[in-house]
Amino acid sequence: DISGARLRVLGDGLLVALDFQARGPFARGARGRLFLRGHSAFDPQAKVLRLAGLDYELATRSRLLKSAGWLLRSDLLAALEREARFDVAATLREADRKAQEAVHNLRFPAGLKGEIRLESATVTDLVVADGYLYARCRITGTSTPLTWTSAAARKPA
Repeated sequence: DISGARLRVLGDGLLVALDFQARGPFARGARGRLFLRGHSAFDPQAKVLRLAGLDYELATRSRLLKSAGWLLRSDLLAALEREARFDVAATLREADRKAQEAVHNLRFPAGLKGEIRLESATVTDLVVADGYLYARCRITGTSTPLTWTSAAARKPA
């Protein structure tokens, strides 16, 4: 039974901490926290982040070898890859709202004139790199032609 899960970026992958209590004839009441590493697998239609390529974090594997080798031999990792998912819909809605706000508050440098309207910003992928989780987006909208007036032309004669 998993009672809690936390997800964080670690290097070019993801680290998930699972609070668990094992049940069954071989479990012997085992409980604690498992640390697993994997990489992101984002489903943009469902707005769900899944973990792929899961494996026990090295220190966790060492502890399991000493005390709960049965857990290493179980199909737990495969089951977690199939079942574990993090709903990121609310986070993506907030990112869309902030993108709309940023475009609305966009101010061009002196001399540059035009208008930009953001119609949609859709996250197409979530990518982990260099210790950060990046969102790749498809942004659509319209823009008036941008015009530039030099500083000399803006000064009254």
